[in-house]
Parts: sequence; structure tokens; C-alpha cells
Amino acid sequence: KFKNKIKYDRNSNKVAIGEKDIYRYVNSVNQKYNQGQKEIIVCARGKYISRAVDIALFDSLSSVLEVKSVIIKRERNMKNMQKFVNSIEITLRARDKNVDVEKKDSNLNVNKA
Repeated sequence: KFKNKIKYDRNSNKVAIGEKDIYRYVNSVNQKYNQGQKEIIVCARGKYISRAVDIALFDSLSSVLEVKSVIIKRERNMKNMQKFVNSIEITLRARDKNVDVEKKDSNLNVNKA
């Protein structure tokens, strides 16, 4: 059933978003940040894209992480090669500790792949 599912190494800086509770993914991003990852990539496909955006902008994470870039892709569906599925990769980086969160301008690089 899941043979085409994308798998990520636990030691990588990617967090793949799926159908689990949103707080599990927030916790996973937080753990990667606490392990010393300088950049964390939150990625999702299809109906989970909005969940990935919610996680990237989650209040408890936004105090320590900021959005560096967003990549939006359109890929062929692995089950049916004639259909396409949208995907997103949101790169988060550690926020500069000397900058106040409320006063910082939001500079977001959006790349279409």
C-alpha cells in the first residue's frame, strides 16, 4: 500500500507533513531546531499543503524560526502518471536573536520550480 511513499532520514533536516496531529509535526520541527539544525524544510503534497503552512507559521515556532524560502512544485502522481500533484517546501531558519520579532520586516523568497 505504501511502497511509493517518500521516506526521509530521521537525521535529515526535512519534516514531511501528513495526516498526524499538527502538534506532532510542530514538535518534530522543534526537536530538529534543538538538535542544532540551522535550516529545517517543512514539505507536503496535495491536501496537506495548508497544514504545512500552518506548521511553518505556528506561534511557538515563529519566535525562534523564520521563513527563509518557499518552493512550490507540480509533480506527476506516482499512482497515475497522467495526473499531477502540487507540493510545497518551506525552508525555516533560525531567527536572529538580536532582532525583535514584532519589528522585523518579513522578507519571503518565493520560487516556482
